Amino acid sequence: MAKARVKDQATVGVAEHGNSAELITVAIGGEFLDRRRIDLTHGLPTHPYHHEGSWAVGRYVNSPWARKISLPDAVALVKRVHEAEPPAC
Repeated sequence: MAKARVKDQATVGVAEHGNSAELITVAIGGEFLDRRRIDLTHGLPTHPYHHEGSWAVGRYVNSPWARKISLPDAVALVKRVHEAEPPAC
């Protein structure tokens, strides 16, 4: 009689939250196995055009909570974010 090989099976769901992703792992029968958050940006901003760029020249430049940043620094930051390698999972 041949022996059947049974592999453990699970499903992973992912929800992205700007600079992180939440991973939930559930067994086929519905048993909760794992939950973890993974950083996707490694400290870089998630929306440099809208946040840091706006603080330099955009609509938030005069907001009391805005961080002062020069236009050249904002451009360099956007370039750094754009060129960043995706994180290894």
